[in-house]
Amino acid sequence: MVNVGLDASTDVGDHGRTIAELLPDAEPSTRTDFTISDEMAAELRARPRLHEWFIVQAGTSAGQQAAAASDGLNTDCSFNVLWDSFQPHQARVRMATYCLDNVLARHGHTEHLQTTLAFGESASFTLVQ
Repeated sequence: MVNVGLDASTDVGDHGRTIAELLPDAEPSTRTDFTISDEMAAELRARPRLHEWFIVQAGTSAGQQAAAASDGLNTDCSFNVLWDSFQPHQARVRMATYCLDNVLARHGHTEHLQTTLAFGESASFTLVQ
């Protein structure tokens, strides 16, 4: 289980680092086209699966709940908590399922949970199976 909370009283001890600071020896990227090529798609399809199927659950301390299970159209899952300085009083929470074919075709995903956290609230994600 992963549990994430939004706490207003925490001091920011680290203001973050740029990519250049994190990877000082890396060559700067000039790539501007992020389209997945056929070769990249083949590499993704060839990767071994950690689980042939899954059941996941997500929820918030405010009571929102969601569950999802893999099927032919939903072979992968994502759980995101996003905080940014433009709306510092909240964090966005999202859980979705998708499959590589839909990503490549830009058909999207199946949204299971989309909400925001306020100060003092939390979100959890559990891989049940």
